[in-house]
Amino acid sequence: MSSMSKKPKTPAEFIWFSLRLKSIDSASIEDVVYYVTESGYGEFSEEVTKALEIYDRQGKGKISQKDLQEIVDKNWDPFRSEEALTAIFNKFDKKGEGYLYAEDIVAAGQEHNIDVSLEEARRILEAMDYNQDGAIDVKEFKSVVKA
Repeated sequence: MSSMSKKPKTPAEFIWFSLRLKSIDSASIEDVVYYVTESGYGEFSEEVTKALEIYDRQGKGKISQKDLQEIVDKNWDPFRSEEALTAIFNKFDKKGEGYLYAEDIVAAGQEHNIDVSLEEARRILEAMDYNQDGAIDVKEFKSVVKA
């Protein structure tokens, strides 16, 4: 954003605006979302939360300055970043085994308020499971999401 007086229009612009305004080098997700809401931009809070959670690598509710810069980049797209795709995969891989199963797909859908039956999840898994081992590994996940 070229001018600090310009009203932010997207969640990424808002994050950048609020962090620059407060001179924050890193932030907790909770603090940023609170600031978003208190500043009258509550309509952005859900999207901001989702964007920030992708980069919460340790699951502690905090993101680094490097990650903040990637988020606020005008061309930010989590599906183009190898790190972000790995982070998304890891969030879906609840057991931490390095594989996604049909049950993980159902759980991921529930987390995002999307109804996915176990049968539908099995069909999704089958379509993404290129090596036919009954699970989706991170390489298969990335190749499908990037396609």
